[in-house]
Amino acid sequence: MKPKALLVAALAVATSCGDGEAKNGHEVATSGTLTLLRERNLAELLPPAEHYEASGIALANGSLRVVFDNSTRVAQVDLALSTAALGPGSESASQYEGIAIATRSEAKTYVVKEGAGSQSAIVTLDEQGRLLSTEPTDLAFAAGNKGIEGIAWLDDIDRMLVLCEANSCGAGDSSRGHGLIKSVRREAGSWRTETTLALPALADFDDYSDLAVLADDDGSYHVAVVSQQAAALWLGVLTTRPLALRLPGVVYGFPKAGGKTQYCSLEGVTFLDKATFALASDHSKNSGGCTKAEAIHVFAIE
Repeated sequence: MKPKALLVAALAVATSCGDGEAKNGHEVATSGTLTLLRERNLAELLPPAEHYEASGIALANGSLRVVFDNSTRVAQVDLALSTAALGPGSESASQYEGIAIATRSEAKTYVVKEGAGSQSAIVTLDEQGRLLSTEPTDLAFAAGNKGIEGIAWLDDIDRMLVLCEANSCGAGDSSRGHGLIKSVRREAGSWRTETTLALPALADFDDYSDLAVLADDDGSYHVAVVSQQAAALWLGVLTTRPLALRLPGVVYGFPKAGGKTQYCSLEGVTFLDKATFALASDHSKNSGGCTKAEAIHVFAIE
């Protein structure tokens, strides 16, 4: 599909091709498969380490910034996936789960962090990746490891979109396709929820691992949400007046190998343009055909 057609497709009901398959056997209806342009293992680009458990990715100043849940060091990777470097920090259980870059009203780097107990927090980093502040959100979760999983910055009125990992934000809902995005704003040293947006039933996912936005000329945003377990990507459009998702959007799958899912560890997503995306993968969580892990991947809609 060409980039121009993406806008049309995002407003149409997706045609079910049945080529999406979650690692737990749940089939996700998709409108096609994303095309792999390039990918590179992080171990080939960065200093030797036991694991590079990538958890979030964002585009900033023409390069990719990657955070890890097992390190406080932020990686910077060029778009060709040929060179990379690590910022200051240490290999430790950072619990970083997503990264967002604010360009207005001032340049800032935000990271979402799973907090102690059930509280998620928003961390502010400097340009080198050093910690500046940690501020709580008003979102509490029953399970400490099922909190906020992704963030994206909206510069229309300086607010953040946060994505819950579990359906219904972990409110005891075990059914699929109940994904929630919340808009939060910073008030008196903490982040407060202003509204909640429901993803469409078309995004029939077991979990939600990251989201990204890309501003359009008309004041709206393209939105991408990736699911690790479903190995699928939902694309839609967000309006800001009012703040709402223009539904239903489109769902795409990732390339398979021998008919089996190989992308089972996708944790982060960012737009490179309207039809091209960079993704980051965590360590492999499946011993079967899920071979794509601890890497950066660039996909396109064609």
